[in-house]
Amino acid sequence: AQLPRIAVPTDVVAAEHDGVAAPEHMDRIADALPDASFRVIASARHLAPLQRPDEVARTVLGAHP
Repeated sequence: AQLPRIAVPTDVVAAEHDGVAAPEHMDRIADALPDASFRVIASARHLAPLQRPDEVARTVLGAHP
């Protein structure tokens, strides 16, 4: 219920095969935020930042040219 009150741009990044923070759930979170982008790291799992740090960094940094 508090998500619509977040007044800053937010990047929501999900891993395609994450069984904990499923992409479908993360997409709903992004939809609830007033200024959010949603991206999925293909073929990644729950620990994507540890498993594929370069791709996660490119995804996040690419959101802000």
